[in-house]
Amino acid sequence: MDLKTYFSEYWQDDTEYEFTGDYLIDKINDLNPSNVLDVGCGYNYYKDKINNLFGIDPYNTKACSMVGIEELGNNIQYDVIMALGSINFGPESTIDKQMRCIDNLLKADSHLFMRLNPGLDHHWSEGNSTGVDFYPWSKEKIKQFALGYGYIIFDWQEEYNSHDALRYYVHLVKL
Repeated sequence: MDLKTYFSEYWQDDTEYEFTGDYLIDKINDLNPSNVLDVGCGYNYYKDKINNLFGIDPYNTKACSMVGIEELGNNIQYDVIMALGSINFGPESTIDKQMRCIDNLLKADSHLFMRLNPGLDHHWSEGNSTGVDFYPWSKEKIKQFALGYGYIIFDWQEEYNSHDALRYYVHLVKL
């Protein structure tokens, strides 16, 4: 199954996370960002909750712009970028390309909030997610990214979605 089919027919929004759900609203607004990018915003849940947010998602009409991170192509640099479950698909070369795009869009001394899947299939989804390539994030892979791109890991937590599947919450700060 390709990602367009999965996200348009099977994926369901889930904001019931301890660290990457409503917890982020005040955390990000307290940073007083002039602009926030939500990569893979889905139904754009945070649009009216986080100040100055612009959501992109290639598969959802609720996005401010229906593009992926590789196609965004603007010259804006952001104070905060959120990627809550969107940089989780494909081989390492795809993940690296997407992370480079995020890095190029984030200002120095700014914040990146991520929810990462350790490679677990979405077994609870009707129709399953057979054929979807989930990237197996690990703490070691996040450390490698942070070191390679010049970030510090400000916070790292394990959290579980409403289906009791493990996810990683990571708050990175770009140096």
